[in-house]
Amino acid sequence: MIHYNQMLILTRVNRPGKGVRHLDLWKVSIATTSEASDAISYMLSTLEAHAIEIEDRQDLYTRQKPDFGEIIDEDALGFTSQEAVVHAYVKAQTKDSAEIAPFVDLVKERLIDVTASGLDVGSLAMSVSYVAADSYLHAWRDYYHPLEVGKRLAILPSWEQEAPFSLADRHAIIMEPGIAFGTGTHETTLLCLEVLEDQLDPSYDVLDVGTGTGILAIAAAKLGARRVVAVDLDQDAVTVAKENCIVNDVADRVTVYHSDLLGAIDEQQTFHVVTANLLLAILRDLLPDVVHVIKPQGYLIASGIVASQREEAVQLMQANGFTTIKTYQKNDWITLLGQSEG
Repeated sequence: MIHYNQMLILTRVNRPGKGVRHLDLWKVSIATTSEASDAISYMLSTLEAHAIEIEDRQDLYTRQKPDFGEIIDEDALGFTSQEAVVHAYVKAQTKDSAEIAPFVDLVKERLIDVTASGLDVGSLAMSVSYVAADSYLHAWRDYYHPLEVGKRLAILPSWEQEAPFSLADRHAIIMEPGIAFGTGTHETTLLCLEVLEDQLDPSYDVLDVGTGTGILAIAAAKLGARRVVAVDLDQDAVTVAKENCIVNDVADRVTVYHSDLLGAIDEQQTFHVVTANLLLAILRDLLPDVVHVIKPQGYLIASGIVASQREEAVQLMQANGFTTIKTYQKNDWITLLGQSEG
């Protein structure tokens, strides 16, 4: 599972769900620039990082108000003089810093490649700290609250299911983030949910790649999809997604597989809609295989794309047999709705 998230506080140090043990973590922080934060995030996602968080000072200036569930408090953020800080979280077995040293050495080695790419990487100053499970378990309750999405959806954290808005005409999605990624509060996830709401037909079969907590798969089922298949590379995410499906009473229509992209998908299975809320670099690896599992004239919902990457993403989709028919945008993030040319 790789889900790119760029929120301000506690975005990807996520709260364990039932059946998943609480984790103590090592936090490895890299001071960098907004320009290089994507590349560093992707690099970390290829290592043993359990979660990745990006804190970007520019977010403070692109939002006029905290529309997406987070509290904007610049004083609370750990910024240096750099524009951004990328945090990697690694499971901690002990409190001995020698345990994390090999990971830090590997990160330093891989940062050489990022620097060689020509990006302005900033100082790349690194720091390491130990994060006890309790320190972030309780924090989730402060920053994650009920949220209206589109016209027909609502996201409710499992510990706060009474919403300050009417649920009469909305499908409530109860989310336990667990130690997977994706609460529904980030722009890329919100955009995917809104596109699903616009495009989904009750006769459709849906494939969600990189499902994380399962939020898109659950939304598809609640919006009436006939059948939903969700896949994720992270076994913890698969566990959390399955539990969330049970809580939301959609386990009979959502099947969750442990899979590296489409490795577990039989090409005899085809889908009307494929959702992929991933890094652009991961989409590049995914799209050549999507054409084999999407129905003719099927829809691809591709998210996790920075607005400046739009042309590159459109060209990538075109090269793999998809026509971009609509672009959705929130702040600096876009989601592309493509249609198979097959």
